[in-house]
Amino acid sequence: MAFMHDLVSFPTYFFNNFFKNFFYNILSFIKLNSNYSFINNNIIKNKKFFINEDYCSHGIFKNLHNNLIIFHCFKNNYLKIKNFDSFTIEPMFVFKDKNGYNYKNIFFSKKENFSFQWEHTMFILQCKILITTIRKNELCFI
Repeated sequence: MAFMHDLVSFPTYFFNNFFKNFFYNILSFIKLNSNYSFINNNIIKNKKFFINEDYCSHGIFKNLHNNLIIFHCFKNNYLKIKNFDSFTIEPMFVFKDKNGYNYKNIFFSKKENFSFQWEHTMFILQCKILITTIRKNELCFI
């Protein structure tokens, strides 16, 4: 599996615009008293790319780095976003050939195929979203 910093040949323009729009779209669903299921639903139902649903999740925490409340389950999820919640969104993107191999809970994509896990941790504070994990190439978008 390739991580974003390893994808030297990946077109920067495509990455910046594609994921900027994807990220802003997800942020639009994050509002106090909204249902957490909308976040995952928005990630999984996007038809512009393939996301490996077995390795796509968003963890929701009572406090930062506590045990997960939800792991990739938007059908039975009725929890609401509250002030001081923190959570992580981590979809796994797979480009070109969406097939791969699962071994001991690790997804291996085929050779010469782009796959990576894109992760951001956020904290809700007084109706504002604080992003605690941000990359240098995303600073101009936030």
